[in-house]
Amino acid sequence: VIAQRAPSLSQVLEQMRQQGEPFLCLDGTLIRTDRVASRDPDTGYHVWYSGKHKAFGANIQVLTDHTGYPVQASPLEPGSTHDITAARCHALPALYKAAAHGLPTLADKGYTGAGIGIHTPIKGAKPCPDDTAYNTIQAGLRAPAERANALLKSFKALRKVSLAPSTITTITSTALVILNLNNQPQRERLTKWAFARNSCHYETVNQCVQYMLERVSLLLRIPSYIMNSKFTNAFKK
Repeated sequence: VIAQRAPSLSQVLEQMRQQGEPFLCLDGTLIRTDRVASRDPDTGYHVWYSGKHKAFGANIQVLTDHTGYPVQASPLEPGSTHDITAARCHALPALYKAAAHGLPTLADKGYTGAGIGIHTPIKGAKPCPDDTAYNTIQAGLRAPAERANALLKSFKALRKVSLAPSTITTITSTALVILNLNNQPQRERLTKWAFARNSCHYETVNQCVQYMLERVSLLLRIPSYIMNSKFTNAFKK
């Protein structure tokens, strides 16, 4: 019943756009399960076994706001599914549309080649100074998103699922609804933390906000006016 109250991805993206979010973050996580006997008939490998995590589980794509607070989670895919493959099935089509309306997405190297509007680090053994600066800024803006997976797994039911893997989608949706019941106070605290850690070099909060907005604009290569007054004023309180 609770899981049915979870908004759809399109509803979440529209809400984020109306709230003036400068960007979103996308990351995948493994919800561990007991051993699952299902195998790929072509290769013989365990479908639910993640070689990356060395464990059985389900791949969930988690979408967060700029503070790292989870706002949406995709339906499950078997643990052997790569992040970009799961994202193409459940997230990327809607994120392309959001990017066209000025709401881009940041992601890690696992999503390289995802498409326009999905900003990933630049690969290379010897990156030039411009690429190094880009990767540093991108990683700094994306860092708070690592918190989202920890918030979801704070629910004991998602630390290791002993039920059928098909129940993971319902459990995750329920966890998101519960998290967002009181998300406003938490989001405000996370927002202040995300910017306070960069404010030690600035005399006023306004200077810190202006600096961070310039970083976002540089990274996403979009005009600064997209960072509207509502987003700016959120950090002046």
